[in-house]
Amino acid sequence: MLIDSPDGVKVAVDGTDMVVAAIDAKYYFDYSYNGPVLLTFYSMNNDEEEWRMVQSPIAVHDVGDEIDVALSSETAFVGFRGFNDYDGIVYVYEKNQFGDWREMDEPFIHTNTTSSSYGSQFVAFDGDLACIRSRSLHDLYIYHREDSDKWVQLDTVDSGAGDCSISGDTVVIRDNDSELGSWFLKLYKYDKGTKELTLIQDPIPRNFGTAYLNGDYLVDLNQNGDDWEFDVVIYSRKECVPPTT
Repeated sequence: MLIDSPDGVKVAVDGTDMVVAAIDAKYYFDYSYNGPVLLTFYSMNNDEEEWRMVQSPIAVHDVGDEIDVALSSETAFVGFRGFNDYDGIVYVYEKNQFGDWREMDEPFIHTNTTSSSYGSQFVAFDGDLACIRSRSLHDLYIYHREDSDKWVQLDTVDSGAGDCSISGDTVVIRDNDSELGSWFLKLYKYDKGTKELTLIQDPIPRNFGTAYLNGDYLVDLNQNGDDWEFDVVIYSRKECVPPTT
């Protein structure tokens, strides 16, 4: 498989499924560009060990050039920051019984009116738990998928929140906490019964960067001082110590 515009591409893979969101490379960083973005879904052919396109690319118009994708099982999130003059929007696609991907109609139920316009910069989810970042409001909105396949808003992390990563029932958020006066990694556990997020340990002081959760490991790409140099720290899950505050 050859992608001829790598500068304007976002890719997400889960198991034998992959989604590629791409624009023509000549328009990348052209902020007047307003689409189309081509979404292409692939499936791994294990016998031939190659990725095969499962349907014709989906052209999404009038959404700008800033995109993000996330994929978990048979669901894909695609965030478009430039939609409607940077109000932003997130599309949700589901794979049907025939292996085709179809956009869901009105997939979200919002409990916070401001979250209906995301200014989306970042999406992440795993299973039935998802987070969407509003770049314009600098908030993170946390959602849970109900049995009806609707994504219902659970919580909002206040202004200053950075990126988010989810693995199972654990959520990590890099938050620029104004009260604590710095960037911190905050780890939460989601209780499906009570539908609540609970802080499971004291915040970890870190700088600006990106964090990823995968099973029992947390990988943190952390800015080293004022220079654009980064170090990588890997944390392993141990018996959690309840937070002191």
